[in-house]
Amino acid sequence: MRKPTALEKKVLQTLQDLTAENTAISASGREPVPTATEPQLSVTREEWDDRVAMAEALKQAALAGGIPSSWVAHVTERGEKGRYWHPDLWLRPAEQPVDRAQILAGLRADADLLRSITGLQAAAWHFDLHRADEETSSTVDLVMDLMWQRMVSVARLAAVTAQEARGVWGDAQTWARSAVTDLGALDRARVAAAWSEAARLNAWSYGWQAIGLAEAGVKPKALQRFTPPPKPTDLVELIQDELAVTGTGAGTAIAAANLTRAPAAGVESDSGAALFSDSSGSAEAGTDTYAEYADWPTEPTFSDTDGRSL
Repeated sequence: MRKPTALEKKVLQTLQDLTAENTAISASGREPVPTATEPQLSVTREEWDDRVAMAEALKQAALAGGIPSSWVAHVTERGEKGRYWHPDLWLRPAEQPVDRAQILAGLRADADLLRSITGLQAAAWHFDLHRADEETSSTVDLVMDLMWQRMVSVARLAAVTAQEARGVWGDAQTWARSAVTDLGALDRARVAAAWSEAARLNAWSYGWQAIGLAEAGVKPKALQRFTPPPKPTDLVELIQDELAVTGTGAGTAIAAANLTRAPAAGVESDSGAALFSDSSGSAEAGTDTYAEYADWPTEPTFSDTDGRSL
């Protein structure tokens, strides 16, 4: 019978303790209620919404990273009963093996979308669109960064190997060449339209999953077993260099990114939540709340691990 890895334990602990704390807040009547007659709350409405979003996002990230759904459900149920993590916690046996191919397919879909958006950002620089619209430029930078953080963190949780990583995102030069090939023939109007759509993606559906994993100590970083792709801004520079040599761009990447027409499974605009592949093939909604994520902790911050019995 499979046992959780060290990283999986951290994620499960963070999820159970966060859920238990949310349960305690709600049960004590301290859940924020937007009325003028409510007494002073221990958490604000925004803080409460963040905590709920974090818990839901962490569930989805756990599934995407290959943690069995029975384990995720078990610690969530315990948290909802107000029980905190204990080192001797037993977990229900996994009902079926996690589908490794599905995990990698989900990561590959994330990488394909991110590559399309980095190509669009490079093409936007090619047409000097940033000078006239700095807000869209910075928003697309945020979208790319959060997508990258989430993708690499999930890959680390899933213990992706070097060989698997090559199949998911390849090397930097291959990424740049593929992005330029996907772009096709340059067209300023099409680039501008697709670039604006990219800025309207619900970036924080990706961001909450990345932040939730970081709270559990799963940060995106290079490991001995695999090297993540360069950060998006570096990838954009590589694509710009490739564009300067080839003189092509902005054709099929727009269609590949699916940004100029109705969203398909895998992504939505800010009118709805981004969708992610998880180990069960399901997808869940995220939230569009902004938060700081620069100084992420390396250990869970929601856990008290006080040894209370389960």
